[in-house]
Amino acid sequence: MVNRLDLCIINFIESIRTPFLNATMPICSFLGDHGLFWIVLGLVLVIVKATRKAGIITLLALLIGLVSGEFILKNVFCRLRPFMIFDFLDTIIKAPMSYSFPSGHTTSSFAAATSIALLGRKPAILAFSAASLIAFSRIYLSVHYLTDILGGIALGIVSAFAARWIYKKADSKLGLEF
Repeated sequence: MVNRLDLCIINFIESIRTPFLNATMPICSFLGDHGLFWIVLGLVLVIVKATRKAGIITLLALLIGLVSGEFILKNVFCRLRPFMIFDFLDTIIKAPMSYSFPSGHTTSSFAAATSIALLGRKPAILAFSAASLIAFSRIYLSVHYLTDILGGIALGIVSAFAARWIYKKADSKLGLEF
């Protein structure tokens, strides 16, 4: 089911399409493919002792978001993607065939960005900027609705807080000294 807000956003996006955005949005979306950018960043953070805690929380948040979004919620909601519903929409990337809600790219991006926010304001600004660009690209490319993105943002943030809570519990019980 498509609500009025989602349809308004689809129409707005169609009105702002340009050759420049058509060329750059697939690149932005690619950064979020399989959460790979965020996984690599999380691994780099784990390697550096000063950022290890944030790296562990980032990787754990990504795992929580993956399991809850891709394996549970998408199969509960079974929402078809915009390009599958509306004939006038074309996607300029390889068409994903999984369900639409919530956006996995957005979930992983906001799970990582929220976890990285533990490092401070500057890293948080950069991470949330990248996450927002990735999320917008998914709407622009007609593979998600705004509500898929909002669901992904919420799930990503919840995943990060859950990962932080799990880390703190494990640290208090096991005395994790990384």
